[in-house]
Amino acid sequence: MMTDTPESVTLVPIDRIEVLNSRDRNMKVFEEIVENIRTIGLKKPITVTEREGADGSAAFLLVCGEGRLNAFRLLGETHIPTPTRATQRRSSGANREARTRDEPGAGKIQTCRR
Repeated sequence: MMTDTPESVTLVPIDRIEVLNSRDRNMKVFEEIVENIRTIGLKKPITVTEREGADGSAAFLLVCGEGRLNAFRLLGETHIPTPTRATQRRSSGANREARTRDEPGAGKIQTCRR
């Protein structure tokens, strides 16, 4: 659940988003997500965290919104809006430290509320 207001919205390239913990979903529910996005647009943005990619450019880990991300893919979109907050922008040194701290099994659990 987003509890703070984003400073801005960034269009993130969908092919730069990695889903670490993918899950199966009910196809009827997924079809409803796709149809809702097609007819009225994305009402709730996905949440990502920025990391440095293997090629040195920005990459993103999905925190919340896999169904919405997959719906955008199915609809042929190449970018998806995500909120940007000052706390999400880090220097590369801070990124390395955060990446280590946030690795699976590091004791940090992030919850996605629907």
